[in-house]
Amino acid sequence: MEERKNTGINVNMFYSTPSLYLEALKNSPTDWPIKNGGDFFPYANDIFSYWTGYFSSRPGLKLFERVASNFMQVCMFKRSLNILMYRNVRV
Repeated sequence: MEERKNTGINVNMFYSTPSLYLEALKNSPTDWPIKNGGDFFPYANDIFSYWTGYFSSRPGLKLFERVASNFMQVCMFKRSLNILMYRNVRV
């Protein structure tokens, strides 16, 4: 931290908790806009099934999962067709 003081960067860091963070937001003079529309999180598609951060975190990993899932579905479909062709079933 001493090196940063010499470079002119004014940073004050400390460990915080979610409750301290929310209290600081509440006490700040900033007016926070109300969001009416668009994506809201968390989504709930069942009574205890919540999707938090589905579109916002780790986009590279999610792309890899979608591509791998598509590839797996194609492989399963091709395997099913091969089984049917091996058994001489008309498709």
